[in-house]
Amino acid sequence: MLSLKEYRKIFAEYGLPYGLKEISQSKPDYLRKNKNHIVIFNACVLSKDGYVWHGDIDLTENSERLDTISNSLGMELVVENESFREIYSTTDKFIGLEAKYVKKLNGRYYKI
Repeated sequence: MLSLKEYRKIFAEYGLPYGLKEISQSKPDYLRKNKNHIVIFNACVLSKDGYVWHGDIDLTENSERLDTISNSLGMELVVENESFREIYSTTDKFIGLEAKYVKKLNGRYYKI
């Protein structure tokens, strides 16, 4: 079992620093500029040890980073939105209704 401090260090090493990382000062502007991106504001990332990361995440830009972190840890990571609904899993990729609205192009996931 890793400590939260160890998770924070690993996520930071892969470019996802811990904390309420805001991807933009203006959420509407970010969404307007990145219309087809899959963006989760106030996301939580969970591992088998529980809550390990919190912040805004653009899954179009960062799902590969999460997969890499997951592989390095040897465990599944799950992204939830602020309503605690699972959106993305490093094992299953997009979950539930999200799956039918996502397409992978050139190694990245986009809303369709």
